[in-house]
Formats: sequence, C-alpha cells, structure tokens
Amino acid sequence: MNQHKKVLLADNDRDTVKLLEKIVSGMNMYPFSSRDAETALKQFKKHLPGIAVIDYHLPDMWGNKLIRILKDIRPIVQPIVITGYGEYEKAVRALQSGAVDYIKKPFEKNAIEQSIERASRKFKQLRETTEIYNILLVEGNKEMKKELENLLPEGLWKIEGCDSYSDCFSILSRCMTDIVIIDFDNGVEEGLELLKKFKLFFNNICTVVMAEKGDEETAVKAIRLGADDYIMKPKDLSRLPDILQNAVKALEIRRTSNFKIDDFNRRNDLIAKISRLNSINIELFTEGESKAFSFAKRLLDNIPLCVAVTDENKRIIYTNSFFKRNAPRVPEKIGDKFISILNTIGVKDVPLEILNNEIDNLISSGTEIETITLGRNEYLTLTTFNLSLIPHQTARAVLVVAVGR
Repeated sequence: MNQHKKVLLADNDRDTVKLLEKIVSGMNMYPFSSRDAETALKQFKKHLPGIAVIDYHLPDMWGNKLIRILKDIRPIVQPIVITGYGEYEKAVRALQSGAVDYIKKPFEKNAIEQSIERASRKFKQLRETTEIYNILLVEGNKEMKKELENLLPEGLWKIEGCDSYSDCFSILSRCMTDIVIIDFDNGVEEGLELLKKFKLFFNNICTVVMAEKGDEETAVKAIRLGADDYIMKPKDLSRLPDILQNAVKALEIRRTSNFKIDDFNRRNDLIAKISRLNSINIELFTEGESKAFSFAKRLLDNIPLCVAVTDENKRIIYTNSFFKRNAPRVPEKIGDKFISILNTIGVKDVPLEILNNEIDNLISSGTEIETITLGRNEYLTLTTFNLSLIPHQTARAVLVVAVGR
C-alpha cells in the first residue's frame, strides 16, 4: 500500500472520526482511526502513514505533543491539526511543533480534501528524495537478509546482499549506501580488517557488526575501529530497528558535519590552486577505488569525446569507452594508429611529430595545459597531472581530449 495514501485520524469525537473516514475513503485513500493519542501512536508505528489528521484536544495528550512524537519517529510525516474556532494560539503551537496545516472546526469537506492532497504530494516528494535508506549486508546469507527485511519497517529500508568481504568495495563504489552490516561469523580478523578500510575510505557510512559467537574483546575492537554498534545473534536482533534508527540520526549529523568540512576544504584548495598552481593528482589504485574516481571514470566513459591518457614514454595507459568504440584495437603507444583513430572521429591532419613534441614539452617544462587547433571545429587539448598506479609512486602523465566534427 502506498504510504502517501495512508492517513492517520485522531479525534476524540466519534462522529468527527466517522466523517473523516468517509472523506478520506472517498479520496481513494486509506484511513486508520483512533480516538486517543495512545491508540494513534500504535496505529502510526504499525502502518507508518504519510499523513496524520489530529485534533488538538485529545483526552490523553495535547495534539501538538503528539505531533512532535510522530515527527521524531518519522520526520517527513505530514501532520494536519484540527482546532476549534478562534483557537489561534493553539494553531500556532501546532504549526511550531511540525504541523503543515491547520483546519478550524466546524470544517468543510473541501478544506479537508485540499489539505490532505497537499500533504500527500509533499510527503511523496520528500520520501522519494530523502527517506529510503540503503543497507549493505556483508557476508550474510539469504535467510539473514530475509530475517532483516521482516524485522525492519516496510518501505523505509532497501537491503542488498554481498557474498564476500572482497566484493563489498566494488558495490560501495557504484551504489549509494547508508549503513553496512558486517556479519563476523565468516571471519573475525577479516571483518576487523574491513572496518579499518571503512574508516580510511568511507566516512559517510555507518557500520554495524553482528555475530552469533563473539566476546567482549571482539566487540571492543570493532567499536574502536569505527563500528557504530555491535549486536549478538539471535538474542539482540530485536534491537536492530532501534539501532538502525539511531545510526540514521548519527549519519545525518555526520554527513552535515562532513559537508561543512568539505566545503571549507574546497575553498582552501581553490585558494591554494590559484596561488600556487598545485598539480592535479589522480590515484589509480587496484584496491580501495574511491567513489570520486569511480564517478569521474563513468563520466569520461559516457561523454562523446575521445579521451586517452599517455605516460612520459608515450604509452597509452587509459582510453574511455567512446575512444574504444571508434578503435578496432587500442594502440599501445602514441603513433600512426593513434592518429588514424583520431581521423575516424573527425580530428584530421594531426601531425604526429607536433603531438609528440607537445607531450614532451608538457611533461618536461612544467606547463599544465595546451590546445592544438587543427580546423574550425577540431581540437586536441592536452593537460598534465600526477598519476599514481600504485601507492606512493607518482609519475607525470598527459590527458589527451580530442574534439572533432
């Protein structure tokens, strides 16, 4: 059932509840009714509706307090408060607590319908963009994945399984992941090593460790290495929904903090590049490939330009997908075959001697970028950067971008 069509109704008046049920059902939506805050909370936790229509005067709790509780459980819920005529201060308090609209009693059918429709649209938009969290279950079997899906609230979590520790980095580089759950039953030492790598490469992901057989020492080691929590199977599994909710809250704080730090560092980096002309550095490690590099590589592979990277010996060490589609076979070095491939994409009459000289000049002179103009719409742009194929060993390389007709 679509959650933007679920509506919680909370009003202590039986006739008002029946009227609201009729209106909501007539909108092809699904009402869940209650006449007190306690029942409303149970209904909310069970069905997780996207909209809540709440009377300010409930017998066991003020409506604004109930709204704050609902918003704490699910921040994107869209509460609508019903107040008596002239209760302006109460309406303001409800809006301050998180209500998105208020309706005065006695209310018109159109007023309720329009308010619910607006709330439903807003909830749907927010849910699609902010709420669903992605879990990567590392070394978990299919039964464990199914058990987790049954434990967690429907529609809030998307769980992907990973068969081995070694595969998880390739999944993380191509998929947005919020929380990683590592099953230590398939190797404690390997799991601890994995946590070390997470701490180095993935600051914006929460990690939860679980094990059927473990001890206090292992739990302490995991927490010290950056795990956000440690749970024992099966006795602690019932705690998992609360653990993940706390992890999500911590994750939002962490990501906000990291965003501010990254923004500050980017501004400092920009000043450094302008004032000192720092070199571009690209690392092509075989292990721990970064998300930033993975994104850049996919971008280069999909733009309609021939892109190649050559080292100081004119060996071609990288070509993008567009280049390969126009080349029956990628040549090993810059030479006549490379020139003929450029011809096929409309970059004609490239003098091989000039191209070789430009590459040599860029690498030896410290110049950072050159453009060779060959015709009205034909260009070769070359830029140098530091390239690391293995850690701590850096060499100069040249990026060649060909633009043809």
